Amino acid sequence: MIKRTLVAFTCLLGLAGNLFGQRKVISLWNGKVPGAIHRTNYQQTVDSADNWIKMRFVTEPTLDVYPAPANRATGTAVIVCPGGSYWGLAIAHEGAVVAQWLNRLGITAFVLKYRLPHDAIMVDKTVGPMQDGQRAIRLVRQRAKEWGIHPGKIGIMGFSAGGHLASTLSTHFKEKVYEPADTTDARPDFHC
Repeated sequence: MIKRTLVAFTCLLGLAGNLFGQRKVISLWNGKVPGAIHRTNYQQTVDSADNWIKMRFVTEPTLDVYPAPANRATGTAVIVCPGGSYWGLAIAHEGAVVAQWLNRLGITAFVLKYRLPHDAIMVDKTVGPMQDGQRAIRLVRQRAKEWGIHPGKIGIMGFSAGGHLASTLSTHFKEKVYEPADTTDARPDFHC
């Protein structure tokens, strides 16, 4: 049993290395995260538990960019919100693996590594993930030309807690949860 668990863990780490080595990481806020409380002892971690790779204690939200192959690109983009019960982010099987599947369909994928609600790092934990999600949609729309996508073909999808976040962003896009720098629309064009 221990040997099989060790082999599975080693395979997951190898998979994570391959998946995470092919992406570009974009900071959502460039160090100016709205409503953030800085805690030096609250450090982002990535580990494995119950055969899934999880990321926890996110304080610097990012987007992992997975561009569609040029010969298949449709001009469509999807922001992927991994689940994890708002306790961790299932960044491999609900993030990187999904992004690579979308790439095979000609869709540019963005895996959102959003802050998980916690009083220790947020003034208002009820809006932290939504702030990150709205910012992600605006950022992708603002930089659409750079990534070869149509600004009117930006969708969102999520799993478990990430599905909750995706549906919240799809229905509460007009809710002002932070002070945006411009009037770029935060409404997803579709959701999956």
